[in-house]
Amino acid sequence: MIDTIFLYSNDYKPDFEGDYERKIIEDEKGELKTEKYFRNTELYNLEFGIEKTHRGSLESSPLKIHFSIPKVLNNGVYNLDFNHSDIGEIRGFLNHTLKPFGVNTDKLKVGRVDIYKNIQVEPSYFIHMVGIFPHYHRYKKQSYFENGVYNLTYMNKSKELGLYDKTTELKHKYRIDLGYPVVRSELRLKKHKVCSDFGIDRFRDVEELVKEEKTLKVVYNTQVGKIVKKAKAKKGVISIMSIEDLDMKDINSLLVGGFLALIGEEEALNIMEAGLKKKLEKGLISRRTYFRWVDYYRRAIQEYRKMNEEIHKRSEKFKRIDEIYKLLFYEDVA
Repeated sequence: MIDTIFLYSNDYKPDFEGDYERKIIEDEKGELKTEKYFRNTELYNLEFGIEKTHRGSLESSPLKIHFSIPKVLNNGVYNLDFNHSDIGEIRGFLNHTLKPFGVNTDKLKVGRVDIYKNIQVEPSYFIHMVGIFPHYHRYKKQSYFENGVYNLTYMNKSKELGLYDKTTELKHKYRIDLGYPVVRSELRLKKHKVCSDFGIDRFRDVEELVKEEKTLKVVYNTQVGKIVKKAKAKKGVISIMSIEDLDMKDINSLLVGGFLALIGEEEALNIMEAGLKKKLEKGLISRRTYFRWVDYYRRAIQEYRKMNEEIHKRSEKFKRIDEIYKLLFYEDVA
């Protein structure tokens, strides 16, 4: 239910004598702006230091540590999940790791917490969303490859929803073969205030929530539900496809084509061409570049249509889009 957690404290004793890497950043005058000490291990990432305030004085920056709970509980080897009754071991891990700083573990604040759901789907199938999370208000959509895995993230400044093929990630990053397919849906609450709004203020709250699994699922369902509700209102499109059958060029075409199709193909092309014409008139691009991009946008739509037909053939068992949306939610809570 909880994977990565970010904790911090402003009340600590800097351990300048410890074994840390050091990084100094100076301002334009050559004066000290930030002095960071950090340690990155297989189990955790830790950071603290000194920074200049807006008043010009030097003060300690927060002590920060983040780690994956399943990985710590499995002695550095990533686990897909963990026994929630073992959460008490994390307290022991924090007490030991932060002992040089004199930190009270109970007072560690939560800066971010990742709440997840593992979704089992048919072999080689990956939930790929084209247009389900359109740009609106302060949200933005980001897609990228990492560790051989296609990731889709929908975010604003305080939270994000990520979807990726967990089976492939574990195989590429940790050489772990689960033996069955898993898509990870991950809700990331990225600010202390947001975490605090859901009763996840201090580390001790995390301990209680992990033990009270139902409450954690309600938090996840509530936030994912808000995102999906807005996505539905924007008439997003969700499909199931095999990511293994596509290369980067195909995916770029699919994303561009999906975007154009989402807002209306002809209208989108008119907007794109008008923008290119302005650049052409200002001498920012050549005529050759202008026609190359116009051709690219038109071909992207054609490729999107072809691939979308194949996607729908593969997802015939999902008679309604709502059935696919439901995969994102925990069904054993109201």
